[in-house]
Amino acid sequence: MQLRRELFSATRKAPTSNMIPATVRHRIDKKAEQLATLTSEEKMLCALRKALTKMSDAHPDKCRYYIQENKVQVLTAPSASEGKPGQARTYSAKGRCKLGVCHPGGHVSTMAIEFTISFRDVTDDRGLADVEFIDPTTIDEIDRALVGTGTGQA
Repeated sequence: MQLRRELFSATRKAPTSNMIPATVRHRIDKKAEQLATLTSEEKMLCALRKALTKMSDAHPDKCRYYIQENKVQVLTAPSASEGKPGQARTYSAKGRCKLGVCHPGGHVSTMAIEFTISFRDVTDDRGLADVEFIDPTTIDEIDRALVGTGTGQA
């Protein structure tokens, strides 16, 4: 019976992981009647997607990049610059993920990247909160075995 008690123990804590889903939920704050503010990790994902879009647009063969497997490993959580609440802030973060590459010929390949991204809060032309990535932002290809290992070592 000792084994049964250990298997179904509610006191056991879930393992901590630095893997986050690559999806962003835009929620509506019904009381304020506007879109709810995104978390810093969600803002990081939006900025990363914008960086991948710019990288895709600049590719000479017109390849398109996307986050594969819906997972991003956060190596350094997004940290914001000091500022007054409600004002634009600048963030920096570091992470890894697997990318899918859609080639014009119709085939798909994969690659693993490590990114260091800097981004800031902005307001778009409609007056909605948005983010944009700024320099220094780097995206480097790495060995595929490093993504998802949780080691945090390059």
